[in-house]
Amino acid sequence: SIPGSRSTWRGGARPYLAGQTPGLEAHPVTSKLIVMYPKPAAPAQFDRHFREVHMPLVNKMPGLRSASFGPASGLDGSDGAFFWIFVGGFDSLGAITAALNSPEGQAAVADIPNYSQAAPTILHLDATEH
Repeated sequence: SIPGSRSTWRGGARPYLAGQTPGLEAHPVTSKLIVMYPKPAAPAQFDRHFREVHMPLVNKMPGLRSASFGPASGLDGSDGAFFWIFVGGFDSLGAITAALNSPEGQAAVADIPNYSQAAPTILHLDATEH
């Protein structure tokens, strides 16, 4: 592991960066589940299904602390590298894994092919809240 990194943290009290980076003293680290979708053939249907069907499933996942989502674009308004991005906040990577493995998480994962024919890119981020 990299000295000072949080890559080996697996739960318990939330870690803090203290004195490692100027201006980032005592800011909590949260775990983010990031899901990035390519542009679908029917963007309006994707949007409607995601908001009306998928998010109610996601909101039932245990341990979900926050969620944000929506269409993504380049800063100039052009198509971005991804069409849609979801960011879910959890206390830890372990909490993300537990949520995805729960019956509620499995229902949300099983719903993805109903609105996205292409598999999304899924990432984990240890985010320093500042």
